[in-house]
Amino acid sequence: MKKYIITFVALISLLGVKAQTLEEALKAEDFDKYESARNILLQVIAKEPNKGENYYYLGKVYGNLFKPDSALLAFNVGVKNDPLNAACYAGLGGLLMEENKVSEAKIQFTKALSFSKERNGTYSDVKAMVWVAENMIASENKLVTDAEELMKNALEVDKSNYDVLVTMGDVYLEINNGGEAANNYERAIDLQKANP
Repeated sequence: MKKYIITFVALISLLGVKAQTLEEALKAEDFDKYESARNILLQVIAKEPNKGENYYYLGKVYGNLFKPDSALLAFNVGVKNDPLNAACYAGLGGLLMEENKVSEAKIQFTKALSFSKERNGTYSDVKAMVWVAENMIASENKLVTDAEELMKNALEVDKSNYDVLVTMGDVYLEINNGGEAANNYERAIDLQKANP
């Protein structure tokens, strides 16, 4: 009987919780509130278990919490539940970069980009390009030249995408080109003045 009461109380408390969104989780992550971001993402995943992007952001949060095994699990579940989504392949590549397994990471990055590869060798999905480029430059081991080429491709697809501009700025910082980094950040700020 006690078990049923606890279950009922838990159910009631869940019903009273405000619905959380991916945007709220990303905002919490922007402010380094990783525990809050994780909790929100777990709620989002409970509502949308087949959306790979949710698992990608959960994996990134676990990475920020220094829990690489949990990040790996999140990415793998994301791949299983949404195998045609680039996000978790990019995340797996990022984990491999952390382990200095660059050639294995490149396989994951190639897989992530394969869903939007055009006949001329360029890519059309700016989100996928951003995810891959971010993971190419996030660890001690970096694929800066590859990330730069990828973000140039992304800028050709969408010159006014906030995430593309920020990631391009990050890539330029990695190659010590502060002027171009600042230009991209300023263009991003113009697009989203309230974004932290």
